[in-house]
Amino acid sequence: MRSSSPAERRYARECALHALYGVEIAKLRPHEALQQAYAVFDQPEIADEIIRKSASEKASAPLTAPLKHFAETLFRGVEDNQEEIDQRLAALVEGYDFDRLAAVDKNVLRIAAYEVFFEPEIPPAVTINEAVEIAKKYSTAESGRFVHGVLGRLIRESPKADWQKPARKSARRDLGEEVYREPPPPVEEHVAEQGSGEAEQISKIGPWRLRSPSESE
Repeated sequence: MRSSSPAERRYARECALHALYGVEIAKLRPHEALQQAYAVFDQPEIADEIIRKSASEKASAPLTAPLKHFAETLFRGVEDNQEEIDQRLAALVEGYDFDRLAAVDKNVLRIAAYEVFFEPEIPPAVTINEAVEIAKKYSTAESGRFVHGVLGRLIRESPKADWQKPARKSARRDLGEEVYREPPPPVEEHVAEQGSGEAEQISKIGPWRLRSPSESE
């Protein structure tokens, strides 16, 4: 299965933002907001236009199953943890009332905060970059700078403050991030005496090396 590209994963983040915006502004129920977001973002012409603008590439599909799963994970994650997320963000927003922030800025920050505290496999630099670019796209350049400043402070107070790339990961690709695997075990070499009965048997089943008479001395 082809892994999703950074531009496609951003598209899924934008889908989650659309759903959160629908809950806050249109007062839709969570399920309705998510389905409405899918209906908008699952259109090939929209996906091609947005992703092509982001990365000069064409989307293979509007919202593949992994991308839908990623979008829903972000949306549900924010919904389920919004009180904690909002408290953390409100403490870091200097000179503003968090509740009075523009809905786009607020929900971009919420998605990023969810990634920081609840998705340990996503690098914090990726979270900040994606949030800034989405804020600039759907709000203003000033919003991008504002989001960058808030998230920089948030990460310094998070478990990812001294983040290092995990040594290993599961084989999941539903978050679209790089997958880490254990290196293959070393191949153990078995040596058998040339001409022996053991040599005759094992020569039929694998890459075994036969010891020459000179090596036996």
